[in-house]
Amino acid sequence: MFVGSARCRIELPLSRRDDRRVALVAPVAVQAAALDRLPRRLVQASFMSTTTPQEVATAVAPIAEGLAAFRPRLSYLSYHVTNVERALGFYVGVLGMKEQARLALGNGLHEIVVGFADAPGASLILMWDEKRTEPYRLGDGYSRLIVRVSDVDGAMRELAKHDDIVVVKEATDAGSLRYSMVKDPDGYVVEFLQFKR
Repeated sequence: MFVGSARCRIELPLSRRDDRRVALVAPVAVQAAALDRLPRRLVQASFMSTTTPQEVATAVAPIAEGLAAFRPRLSYLSYHVTNVERALGFYVGVLGMKEQARLALGNGLHEIVVGFADAPGASLILMWDEKRTEPYRLGDGYSRLIVRVSDVDGAMRELAKHDDIVVVKEATDAGSLRYSMVKDPDGYVVEFLQFKR
């Protein structure tokens, strides 16, 4: 099978009992290994490419395992708001999210977790400092990206294998949660969160 990184044509059956197929063509980078896991009776793929052999080799290179063994999932987006009532008015009142939890973190810091009722496991955290009066500047309002993992300590051991990881907070317990934080290359904080059982 020839695999390129420029365009991919995938044909899917209209239904189980219908031999007619619908074709989708999109610019993508394709992993050949991923295609091998697809049932051949359901998907037939052919690839068109204007890439060089070196680009093809790069496109089909195996994906690094990274934290895959710890079942990572994006769970929350958290950021600062200046006026929590105004923010709730928008997310709850306008968008229709439901308030799921309120957390007092101490020293005047608070979090409200909101999310859509029909989308469990993905929520937004509105974080505010009751002492702050000035608005946040773009880039200043970001708190952290939160990634749920099955084992925070294992994830941190995996990350420690990389020399350039900046740890913001070592693995810490917080009630039924365990979490840690690192910085990405641009300085944005990424939290790894484990729900203890």
